[in-house]
Amino acid sequence: MNDIHIKYLLNYLGLGTKSELILFSANRFDSKNHQIKISGQFRWKDDIIDDNPQSYVWCVSTNDFRITGALELINILKEKDLMDGDRIKCKEGELKEILYAMGWAQKGIEGAIEYLLDTEVLLIDESAITSSYFVHF
Repeated sequence: MNDIHIKYLLNYLGLGTKSELILFSANRFDSKNHQIKISGQFRWKDDIIDDNPQSYVWCVSTNDFRITGALELINILKEKDLMDGDRIKCKEGELKEILYAMGWAQKGIEGAIEYLLDTEVLLIDESAITSSYFVHF
């Protein structure tokens, strides 16, 4: 699973929890216009073993290069313990200051934060979209 999209998805879904994420499957379907759909199932390691895995779908553009910065941003959010579930603990301006102090360029900061906030993974139960996971301030 060296695909940047799968790596991003795995880190993104595990962002708001201390538990290890177990990815049961990740099926990548290429489509037209630089769009792909990734679907599969996951659960957290500390879930009860009898729990059904959570099904998901994520539709993503393959030509959006902000994903690299957003992946780095996810690692920083984890490292600095800046997440509370799906919410970033600090204000957007504070996060920008942290990244700027780390040597990030303004354009990279804006792109990474925007990509992270625009990511939405649809959660599916019994073949129907029941909710979604997204990160916010």
